[in-house]
Amino acid sequence: MMGYKEWKDSITRIAEAARKKNRPQLAAAYLKISEGDDSSWVRQALRCIDYLAQRQENIAADDVWEALENSGYSKPNNPRSMGVAFKIASTSNMIEPTGKYRPTRIKRANGRPIRIWQVVQ
Repeated sequence: MMGYKEWKDSITRIAEAARKKNRPQLAAAYLKISEGDDSSWVRQALRCIDYLAQRQENIAADDVWEALENSGYSKPNNPRSMGVAFKIASTSNMIEPTGKYRPTRIKRANGRPIRIWQVVQ
């Protein structure tokens, strides 16, 4: 599993890539999440993705939300923190997009489609 230094380096690379694509607000948001109150939550979400990846072939955000809630973790301050966790997992070659989507199981999201990710072996 990714240690703190690797996690911090990964989020810095992601922010730098956003900055190079002329998306400074997105880069600032990534860095804010990595340095703010949600930094420990994102690390826990990465641990959860790693845990689920050892047990199933495909993962969606719902799986991680449910596993974290069942483990007693509160929601992050910024709901985009889940996206950061998946972005880091993807750039770290833990998971890759399948090109498939399914409706979310989270009621407040009203069945919007969410990406299905394949575990990289």
